[in-house]
Amino acid sequence: MTSAKRLLWFLLAVFVFTTPVAAQQNTEPTRLALAVQYYPKTAPAYQPVALGSRRGAWYARFGQVSDWVQPANSLPVHAVNIESEVAEDGVRVWVSVYLGNLLEKEQSVSSYMLHEGEKITVRELAQVGVVPFEITLVRLSPEVGNAPRFASKSPSIEIVTMQPDNTTLPSYRVVVRNVSSKNVVAMRVDVLQDGRMHLSSLPRRREGETLIAPSGTYEFATPIATRSASTPGGFAPVILPNQTIEITTAIFDDASFEGESEPAVSFAATQLGRKRHLAKVLELFQAAAANDAPSETTISSLSDAVNSLALEADSAAVKEVLSRFPKTSSEMQQRLQRTIEVGMKGMRDDVLKDIREFQIHQRHADAGRTRDWLNSTTDRYRLWLARL
Repeated sequence: MTSAKRLLWFLLAVFVFTTPVAAQQNTEPTRLALAVQYYPKTAPAYQPVALGSRRGAWYARFGQVSDWVQPANSLPVHAVNIESEVAEDGVRVWVSVYLGNLLEKEQSVSSYMLHEGEKITVRELAQVGVVPFEITLVRLSPEVGNAPRFASKSPSIEIVTMQPDNTTLPSYRVVVRNVSSKNVVAMRVDVLQDGRMHLSSLPRRREGETLIAPSGTYEFATPIATRSASTPGGFAPVILPNQTIEITTAIFDDASFEGESEPAVSFAATQLGRKRHLAKVLELFQAAAANDAPSETTISSLSDAVNSLALEADSAAVKEVLSRFPKTSSEMQQRLQRTIEVGMKGMRDDVLKDIREFQIHQRHADAGRTRDWLNSTTDRYRLWLARL
């Protein structure tokens, strides 16, 4: 796996798998999925369509238009994002692209309404240099294959139960227990097929809280590996044999870890990036709370200030991570600066989301309510910073 692909994997793991699955609402699966042909002459990938929530997936592999020239001073496309949600008239599909090495900008491409069996070609992707994707809305039948085995490279994480989950695409719901005396703050979960990593996630709490307390349990759901097989009716996902759901690394709140070191180093680097960025955000919130300008102006200026914070990690930050992990591989060392910046960007995006939600739900807030929100959010951020 190249350094660029490893970084993109970590972006996916950090930004997509931040909310524990156990906290999500269980809903009846729609059995609808998007069959996405993301690369020419390859079988499609499948992403389930959810009811009542907009969900999606990123595609880092795509064809590039041969004669397309990137405009001057524009960021390159690094991923194509496809989201969907069941709507009254069918399934609404949104397509966008992420630009820049840190996926720092999202650019909308198009949206569509699909009905079961319909196929569309996202021709607008060619305008940003990407060979158009084909998307078909299909209905999938539940498939039962051999159960995967469970493994843990962390002696502190043991399995409690594992059973098939009632989902559109094959997945398993797993409950694990922390048998150590320390708090687990994150863990890496890999799905292996014939010993090769097929899927990966990094469950953790958004604001640095404990994921699994000593003697506590944690429940998560993970899809298992499938491939697109040709059938008389077209392609369909088939469960691959010889799969393992593995806890590759467990990371504790004292910065120690069990299992493979690379996920622990990456996690520490992103946490450092988040910590440094959050410290700067706190200063901006304190200044905004002391501002006598009208509420709308104060919040707008705060949003601009947060968005303008630099996403560049210095050499001192890299040295700080290396001092905690002196045996870090040379390849990982080369990625450390970018990984710290991933954490900085993640924190910026989280804070901007908080500000947008206030703007949406408190559009008519007076100066007093705005100041109360700024102060309460500042207090929450202080506690968050203390946990990083």
